[in-house]
Amino acid sequence: MKIVKASNSDVQTIFRHAKKVAVESTMGYAKGHEQHAVNGIKMALSNGYYLVAKEDHKLLGWVLVTGTIDSIKNTYIGYIADLYVLEEHRKKGIGNKLLKAGLNKCKQHGYKYVQLNVFAKNPAKNLYEEFGFEDLVHTMQIKL
Repeated sequence: MKIVKASNSDVQTIFRHAKKVAVESTMGYAKGHEQHAVNGIKMALSNGYYLVAKEDHKLLGWVLVTGTIDSIKNTYIGYIADLYVLEEHRKKGIGNKLLKAGLNKCKQHGYKYVQLNVFAKNPAKNLYEEFGFEDLVHTMQIKL
């Protein structure tokens, strides 16, 4: 397996999965609003790029590396906007390798901090915590 910068063809393949990924990664929260989630990813991509995990030219997963401004500290930070491993390739350490590659790119870009968002019950949260990510903000909601 190798991790490389995504080609235009890879990005098109990622976008074909985008609506499903939006629903899955939000634990169903984005259902019915998938296009809004996809638009957010496209906006992040305008300032960043995908790294993809491939084996025998087959796409296994991806990570979207970008930068943003921490509005509280008024400083540029790295941001992992998307991390996904196709279902048939999970539990093989691919997500771990993609996240490590994404963090290395953020470090190369000179970012001192990296943030990401994850839904509370998303199993990927465990991976992020293993890497040292800590809870920073909790968004809460009530249905009326």
